[in-house]
Amino acid sequence: MVQVNKSPTVNITGILASGVKSLPPLWKGSKHELWFRLRNQIKGHVGTLALTQLLQAQGFTCRKISNQGDLEYFVDGSWRKVEVKTSYAKLAVLKNGEVNQKLWFNQIRPQQSEWQEIVLVGVYPNHVRIWKMDRDQFFNRAPLMTSVDNRGHYGTQDMIQVNLLKNSNQDNFSEWNCVYNDQVGDQL
Repeated sequence: MVQVNKSPTVNITGILASGVKSLPPLWKGSKHELWFRLRNQIKGHVGTLALTQLLQAQGFTCRKISNQGDLEYFVDGSWRKVEVKTSYAKLAVLKNGEVNQKLWFNQIRPQQSEWQEIVLVGVYPNHVRIWKMDRDQFFNRAPLMTSVDNRGHYGTQDMIQVNLLKNSNQDNFSEWNCVYNDQVGDQL
């Protein structure tokens, strides 16, 4: 039988607090602050839900799929499969007031041959941006795009990643067709 000593106390508050990720400054008190409390699988699902809302608002019928893409929508008499990738915007305010932006979308699977569009959903502190490109256009343009990196999975070459960057040296956002942006003024 184990004896329990009730005189000492165990306090894990400090340990738990040390494991909590601090919010980046532009995210504190923002509309999408709760993003940082979500599990990674849920974050990806948020992007699929955002695209579903956009497509349904445009009059399309959508359904979630689990292989060869994340979502499909009915257009021109057939179902169109979409691979959806989601990222939050990593933002840094420079001394001159400019804001560097970086969004990283990983694990784009070229071997999944059935998806017909790639959609990138960017979550910002107070708005959402959605970019889109069809499969053929993506693979034809990828070798020339600064945002596309074939090292999307360490140890293998079977996945692609996209890095959208805007800083004093580079701005590759124009490589992608922005189909939705609900930003209000300069508020990120």
